[in-house]
Amino acid sequence: MSDYEVTGARLTVPFTSHGLEGSIEVGVHRNQDPVASGHTRLLPDVEPLALQGFPVVTASVHLDAVGPAGVFGWVQLVTQRLERGEIHRAVDAVDWMAPFCAFGYLPTFMDAPANPGDRDVTWSADTFLVQLPDVSRTRRLQPLGGFQWGYRLAGGRPAGLLPLRTADAAGWRDLRVVLGREHPGWQTEG
Repeated sequence: MSDYEVTGARLTVPFTSHGLEGSIEVGVHRNQDPVASGHTRLLPDVEPLALQGFPVVTASVHLDAVGPAGVFGWVQLVTQRLERGEIHRAVDAVDWMAPFCAFGYLPTFMDAPANPGDRDVTWSADTFLVQLPDVSRTRRLQPLGGFQWGYRLAGGRPAGLLPLRTADAAGWRDLRVVLGREHPGWQTEG
């Protein structure tokens, strides 16, 4: 196990919104205490030890903005690659906020995936901070910046974190395709 996998990783992603310079500060680490992190609240029927080692990621938005200039959303495309070659993709959204997993004034993104019942899977995510050009009157998303992250499972146990890195155009393109299928009322740019 590398130091990265134990201590985690950090990443800064710069962005510009309506002429204002900002940044996304991302941190990911392996969960060493599922009770303290809240993993056991997400999966109360799972033994805490089975949740140890899964990732916890947070991303905060830093921008010197007040009012509507600081309103953003987070969208995430999750890809699961199974050992037998199957690929499953879905927009990871909170039902009542779809297609967002977080939305608001300088919103913080958090995810703590855990699937101890799965066997051999590579779980990856392309996570993007987006703005709505008119704040909330239309359903149009513009990407500002993002990051890629994830983990591997082997034999039902976390086997390592994937590298944390800045998202690329291919990740946004893939998200646009799946978002168009799952949430056809939303338009994407970029």
